[in-house]
Amino acid sequence: MAYFLFDSTPALALDFRVQKQRTGPPLIIFILAGGKSTRMGREKARLPLGNRSFLQVITETARELDAPIEVVFDDDSPGCGPLGGIATAFNRFQFESALFLSCDMPLVTSELLKKLVEQAQRGRHSFFTETAHGPGFPMVLPRPSKGLSGAQIRGKRLSIQYLTRGF
Repeated sequence: MAYFLFDSTPALALDFRVQKQRTGPPLIIFILAGGKSTRMGREKARLPLGNRSFLQVITETARELDAPIEVVFDDDSPGCGPLGGIATAFNRFQFESALFLSCDMPLVTSELLKKLVEQAQRGRHSFFTETAHGPGFPMVLPRPSKGLSGAQIRGKRLSIQYLTRGF
């Protein structure tokens, strides 16, 4: 069963699908800053926005959630796109659920992030933002998603859209 919660931006819908409850450490925020940046032509995390970098701006926004923040620069599975960063977070850290952000979205608001986390933690859900291009970042994933992200990498299904179909 899928539910949608519309934010003030009409093109943005929040979609969550129920997962089994798990216990464990609290939420961790992961900012994915790895990758080749081939489309941008240079490292996305260091692109300027005013007098700060994209990574600095999104980190400041994430700090408003008062949760630990980790930046993933080097993936355990290079060449797998954002899914490689997600799998790296699952492999390197223990957590009950994680908020995943991409470093190339510095204009995301803390209000949206808080709403995502709040909705996801109510029932230990996976929660994805969705635009006209499909589901993507930011997203909240519970610990049980570790197996799905690893299976996708092994099966060479590297799109985030495949990850959301598993829920």
